[in-house]
Amino acid sequence: MKVYVVDNGGQWTHREWRVLRCLGVETRMVPNTTPFGELKDLDGLVLSGGAPNVACDGSRMGNGAEYIDRAEYPVLGICAGMQLMCQRFGSEVGPADTPEFGEVELKVSDHSDLFRGLPDEFIAWGSHNDEVKSVPAGFRVTASSPSCGIEAVACVDRPLYGVQFHPEVENTQHGSEMFRNFLGIIAAQRRRGSRMEGSGKPAPEGRQATQFPLAICSSWLMICQIWVLACRGMFASFARSSRMLIAEAARTSSASFVSSTLAFASWAPLLMFLGTEVSSARMSIASVACLMRLSAI
Repeated sequence: MKVYVVDNGGQWTHREWRVLRCLGVETRMVPNTTPFGELKDLDGLVLSGGAPNVACDGSRMGNGAEYIDRAEYPVLGICAGMQLMCQRFGSEVGPADTPEFGEVELKVSDHSDLFRGLPDEFIAWGSHNDEVKSVPAGFRVTASSPSCGIEAVACVDRPLYGVQFHPEVENTQHGSEMFRNFLGIIAAQRRRGSRMEGSGKPAPEGRQATQFPLAICSSWLMICQIWVLACRGMFASFARSSRMLIAEAARTSSASFVSSTLAFASWAPLLMFLGTEVSSARMSIASVACLMRLSAI
């Protein structure tokens, strides 16, 4: 999994990178002037906090708006990153009535995304003068605090998430769990992208690739079954002939018995061959059936 951190000049951007690295993610910090084309092979993106005043000096957020517009993978905006995200969808960003610097009593109202499995209330760490004044269209509030009504948001139709506080610092309780939940969102997005279930799009490559091997397995299974049936018919014919030879030998002279015995013995190689072929065919049938079951998973 590859998740980059966009550096917007925040004092804790390196901690976001460190948390992701500790969680086993391929990650790096990139400047916010990085062309979007260099970020297309990612699985997720984190927009860091930063010193720029998003409301008055949004140009210092670099290409962040383009990342939000064009990214097809999950994006997490932190502090200024969340403000930019909400502003991009029509929300007003301005000076907070009560700026938050230090502990914030976070109240979670939606546990379906970043806060999955976390308590309803815990301490987070805030560091901001500005705040999001209204919920942008197409978003829902997922957390708040006594001094800030919009501490976290999630987009309804796209995997876009934002938090006003800083989950990357040690002062925030359950911060690493939030990052794990974000990675879980990315993993779920990748599964949906590979399967495309319920999207009305063509079947995914992975499923299409199994159609041809399944067709081969089915044909081979049919050939093996036909061969077994043919061998059984030859066995039955051989048994009838053997019984006739033995009966004839019992009624005739010893010389005829010897010739009948020799005739019977001449069938022995065929008997061994057919026995081997039937066993091989049965093994082939079992193997093909096993392959078909594995291909269908």
